[in-house]
Amino acid sequence: MSGSSFVFYRFKSQREPSRIAFDGTAISVWDLKKEIIAENKMGKGADFDFAIYNADTEEGECLFYYFPLFV
Repeated sequence: MSGSSFVFYRFKSQREPSRIAFDGTAISVWDLKKEIIAENKMGKGADFDFAIYNADTEEGECLFYYFPLFV
């Protein structure tokens, strides 16, 4: 993918981060969630939700599903 950006993520049970590639400089939280669910074969994603934390500070962020995430 040329001109791609990446979001690195890690579940608490993982040691190493995984990444999601996307075109452009922003991805909505909704699209990011869909990509993580698809990549990890987690079904429809109706039985759980994700919390997003800053990896450096471990502080949580309250983000709406359609809020763009700029990287």
